[in-house]
Amino acid sequence: MPDAKGGTTMSGGAQRFLDNLEYLRTVASVAVDHLQRNRDEFAKNATADEVLRLERTISDIRSRVEVLEKELQALEQSLSGKTAALH
Repeated sequence: MPDAKGGTTMSGGAQRFLDNLEYLRTVASVAVDHLQRNRDEFAKNATADEVLRLERTISDIRSRVEVLEKELQALEQSLSGKTAALH
């Protein structure tokens, strides 16, 4: 849709979609930083119960990452014609 300067603006839904992806990127970055800073201490001091909880959490994270990767691939594939036209 045209804006006041003659350019185009995204629809509210598209803007929210992109904002949510940016948020996901930020959260993932913070999570990786936290993991890198704290993994050695956790491994050194974790109780058996904490290790079991960690294993379940890691399994869940991996499952979600696989789904996320499939969704990102599907999105890229559905946009392949549009992105080729931009280059």
